[in-house]
Amino acid sequence: MFRSGIALLIAAAIAGLGACAAETAGAEGKKLFNKRCGNCHKVGDVGQGLKGLTAEERTRHLDRFLAVHHAPDATERAAIIAYMNERLDR
Repeated sequence: MFRSGIALLIAAAIAGLGACAAETAGAEGKKLFNKRCGNCHKVGDVGQGLKGLTAEERTRHLDRFLAVHHAPDATERAAIIAYMNERLDR
């Protein structure tokens, strides 16, 4: 059940809940990325190997990876993943 809740949270972060919510989520994701990942990584450097994957595939991979790599909180992971997906889809 917990995992399905995480999946729903991540799906909501990816889909967005309107322009305002998406901007807020993007800003939060950027802030969290900089806090959790930015000391060693830049968005352009992180995830390049994930570019050929769908957003859903990237989300599953990043959720598993970030859970054990500096982002154990599911809400923070969802925001970081949404931010990364947004950047990688450009």
